[in-house]
Amino acid sequence: LLAECEARAMPEWTDLWHRANRALLPLADDPVAMRAVKRFTESVVTPEFMAAPFWRRAYEKPLGYPGDYEVMNYVYRWEAVGDTPFARFVHRLAVRTAECVATRMITVRDAIVETIEAAAGAGGPVRITSVGSGPAQEVLNVLEAGPPARPVEFTLIDQDRNALSYAYERTYPHTIRPGASASLKCLQVSFMQLFGGRGPFEGLPPQDMIYTIG
Repeated sequence: LLAECEARAMPEWTDLWHRANRALLPLADDPVAMRAVKRFTESVVTPEFMAAPFWRRAYEKPLGYPGDYEVMNYVYRWEAVGDTPFARFVHRLAVRTAECVATRMITVRDAIVETIEAAAGAGGPVRITSVGSGPAQEVLNVLEAGPPARPVEFTLIDQDRNALSYAYERTYPHTIRPGASASLKCLQVSFMQLFGGRGPFEGLPPQDMIYTIG
């Protein structure tokens, strides 16, 4: 029943969400109007969505920003989560709205594979760093596909210790299995440190690929 509701609702939901975005464009330079629209939305629309775990976490921002690693994981898991059928349905609307999160992860995953394959004839390991790594789903996907064509050193950088722990716990087992040719290092670096100079990165050798998602 949930799948049938989602299939019928998504075209209308997509049209509504795009029309709402367009309606906001003329107000972008009018902070008074934007505040009024925000107050109206939070009074009338937001409560309808708070039953869904995705919307609630993105709105309440327990880690200080809406797109934290758990919100990203909701998209990667592609599930229907919630305590009621309505909550699960509205959660799925959010997941479908944020489908670009999964699309960009796949794009970066493919770029990592291309970087490794391009260095297949070179000496030494391929070095790849993710800045603001979050759950590092793209790294996990690369390693789940099997040992890379060359030894790879992955470095994950994020300000959120929980995100790094989550990424490490899921990814590290793939670096120690028989035949593994990858290693993993995590650096917890705040936004202030990130923009404050080379300090936290002095120990990093030159990298073959540095990327950030989002």
